[in-house]
Amino acid sequence: MKSKFNTLFLLLFLAVCSLQTMKAQTASCPSWGPYLEGFDMANSGELWYSEAMADNTCKKVNTYYSTLNFSLGPRGGYAGIQYKANEIYNNIFSMWDLQDSHVPQCTTEYVAPNTYVDGFGGEGTGLHTDNPMSWTPGTWYATVVRRWSTGDGKTRIGFFMYNYGTQKWKHYVTIVTPENDAQFTGTKLGGFVENWNSAASKATRCGYFRNFWSMNTQGNWSKPARYTAAAGTGSWGQKQHLIIQRSK
Repeated sequence: MKSKFNTLFLLLFLAVCSLQTMKAQTASCPSWGPYLEGFDMANSGELWYSEAMADNTCKKVNTYYSTLNFSLGPRGGYAGIQYKANEIYNNIFSMWDLQDSHVPQCTTEYVAPNTYVDGFGGEGTGLHTDNPMSWTPGTWYATVVRRWSTGDGKTRIGFFMYNYGTQKWKHYVTIVTPENDAQFTGTKLGGFVENWNSAASKATRCGYFRNFWSMNTQGNWSKPARYTAAAGTGSWGQKQHLIIQRSK
């Protein structure tokens, strides 16, 4: 389906790690940086939608732009785009295990060509997917996760992205969870900018976010009633710009 959403808001996070120190405090910069959350989304349970963009003005290697963080039944999941060394622009989509496990509790039913699938660990365990889809800085991308049930005692969740440059959708992966007909839970949707390599420079990083939406099983859509934006803990210095644009 082609994106039908007008621009409703635009958020720019610009996070700069402060190098100043205090007498008894060493400069501290968290790996996870500024974040945005939209609250009180009335219609949820079936689909989550968000839009994000990164540009060349503050693009840094080892940056993750989290575009969707969600809970499906008892387990959590997340999706986003990354910029890695050697000019790799990839997306990721992952589901957490309920308890740490050597073998991920979820499986894949469909994976797009060139998609890497494996388990992850370190902060819990789960199933991880990675596709070098070569997203383009300066282009908006929509991220969608949608769940469905086929009556076999499990739940499917599909990960899709829409490229505003090419005006095309792509289905990247379908993950199968062992829970029966699990629904998305909660009424908020968030995103953040992260330096995922603790050894990397904490240089300026920014991300643009807009158009958070959710949909319930009846096909009713809702957007957040309110938003919060903040930096991580530590010595982040942050500038925030919130521009409200009317729908056309």
